Amino acid sequence: MFEQIISEINKYNNVIIFPHTNMDGDSVGSAKALALALKKIGKNVVVLGDEAVPEYVGFLDHEVFATVLPCGFENSLAFAVDCSDNTRIENRMDVWNNCKSHVCIDHHPGENNFAEVIVRDPKASAAAMLVFDFIKELNVSIDKEIAEALYTAILTDTGNFKYSSAGASTLRAVADLYEYGVDHVRICNLVYDNKPLKQVQIETSAINNAEFLANGQAIVSYVRYDYWNKLEAPYSYTENAIDSLRAIKGVEVAAILKEKEPSVFKVSLRSKNGQDVSGIARKYGGGGHKPAAACTLNMPFEEAFELIKKEIVTVL
Repeated sequence: MFEQIISEINKYNNVIIFPHTNMDGDSVGSAKALALALKKIGKNVVVLGDEAVPEYVGFLDHEVFATVLPCGFENSLAFAVDCSDNTRIENRMDVWNNCKSHVCIDHHPGENNFAEVIVRDPKASAAAMLVFDFIKELNVSIDKEIAEALYTAILTDTGNFKYSSAGASTLRAVADLYEYGVDHVRICNLVYDNKPLKQVQIETSAINNAEFLANGQAIVSYVRYDYWNKLEAPYSYTENAIDSLRAIKGVEVAAILKEKEPSVFKVSLRSKNGQDVSGIARKYGGGGHKPAAACTLNMPFEEAFELIKKEIVTVL
């Protein structure tokens, strides 16, 4: 399955890894594991992000991560991970376009052939599942640091293994990762039980701002730019507020509008029992999985909020 990607890697000394914009645990963990594995076979590697590693997975931060391309990466292979299309690369497209060849490993549904070689499996519970298989095909010695990056990626993208995507193959892969010394208690504490107070305040605000629809089966909320900016909190603190909304009893589908900058709303969509919210995201230029998707709306708040309220009830 990975023969073509390995063939491309063998042609280049320099590899630039592109996780998706607004990095999450899967994109960070997959990118780090991939970078460390490629360094073990002698490649010069950088993980180029739009922003710093999010705080909730900050323990995965490493010198391979950068927001500005270092010198010495001419004639590079571009390696996208956890990216369904080039819209997820956003501000780094000039670097992407300057690379000599492009490959991708992803687990989102889609047919966008933005790279010459793409390995895509929408049935995989996380991109890290595919990266794990790829690293094994590279015959690289997996150490604890690589294993913990992969474990964190799978853990977070399956919602601590509670999403329907976390099937037998996921749990078998996690069992294999445990053999490399993964400290799952430490990682779970860092990811789920280590929230900064300002993040809790933002998530509380999202609950207070929520509006219930369809007799409580749907919920839509928001976090405005002025609010999180006044708190002097990073935008990444808005990332997990959707989980607090989804967890409310009786809610089947949830949406939150996170204003990243004035009149630019990153919309997260979630469902609890298999309802397909990805169609809403695709309709507005986004994408994702049936139970978890996202898009961006560039419009005034009132218009964006009413639009999502209208859309979210259509999937019930």
